Amino acid sequence: MRVIISLLFLLFSTFRALSLNNQSNPLNTKKEIPVQDINAELQYLRNTVHYLRDTMLAQEVQLENVKTNLKDPEDMVLDLRLDFKVLERENAAQDVEIKTMKDEVENMKKENADAVLSDVQKDLENLKMENAALVAELTALKIQMDDNEQNVENLTHQNAEQAAELKAVKNQIEDLQQKNSEIGGLKTRLTSVETKVEKLNNMNAGGKVAFSAALTFNTEYVQAGPSEMNLVFRNIITNVGNAYSSNTGFFTAPVKGVYFFRFTVADILSSRTMYTALYRNQQRIMLLGEYDMDHHVSYLVGGVTLQLE
Repeated sequence: MRVIISLLFLLFSTFRALSLNNQSNPLNTKKEIPVQDINAELQYLRNTVHYLRDTMLAQEVQLENVKTNLKDPEDMVLDLRLDFKVLERENAAQDVEIKTMKDEVENMKKENADAVLSDVQKDLENLKMENAALVAELTALKIQMDDNEQNVENLTHQNAEQAAELKAVKNQIEDLQQKNSEIGGLKTRLTSVETKVEKLNNMNAGGKVAFSAALTFNTEYVQAGPSEMNLVFRNIITNVGNAYSSNTGFFTAPVKGVYFFRFTVADILSSRTMYTALYRNQQRIMLLGEYDMDHHVSYLVGGVTLQLE
């Protein structure tokens, strides 16, 4: 193959040289020479002859080179044959070595077969023991898993019961909160009532009212006249709360409540009419009258219960 490639390369080089020379051939150049110019035509022919001679010499040199190159591939073929024989010898020696190594490997396999088999049996026994332990552990895990599933089911049931109880407790709490809200309202009302009661108690405790008064004994008389006059009892016997004024004869109610009033008057005139009236804020509440005909002491006694603010 190497020889053929070299020959093809050489022929290709020769063909290329010829092609290049052919491209520069003046014969291929078209020139129009006038017939009248004979000297120019002769000169052109001389140049052509010289060119052809030079071309022929160059081709002879190239032919010699081709012959020389053809001898070199033959030498290369001989070298390749020698190299091939050397490689065949080396290959035969390597085959012998490979066979020897194969025999040694077979012997080693036979020697180690028993030891390997023993190790494999030991490993197999160990694997069986480990497998038995794993099976026992797996069985225990299954039992534990069953117990856990039962516990989960029980816990789920208990959780449902506790959720129901929690819901009931929440409802009770909501009811209690509502009742507490109502109780809070009642407490507020009770506090307000207690405050009012306490206020009234304080008013009653510190505002008890009672009085008793009379004219001055044996020293004071009221002269009767044709017009009304305010009768003032100046002699105070009792005046709890200081609601009665001995200066004006007016009683002023300090607190709201029900009051009872009782009075007694007398006269010693004869053939006279005596009138006594009780007023509340310029409004007459009671009027009593008596006409004396027997020259004896006459009495007027009256009493009334009033709601005062």
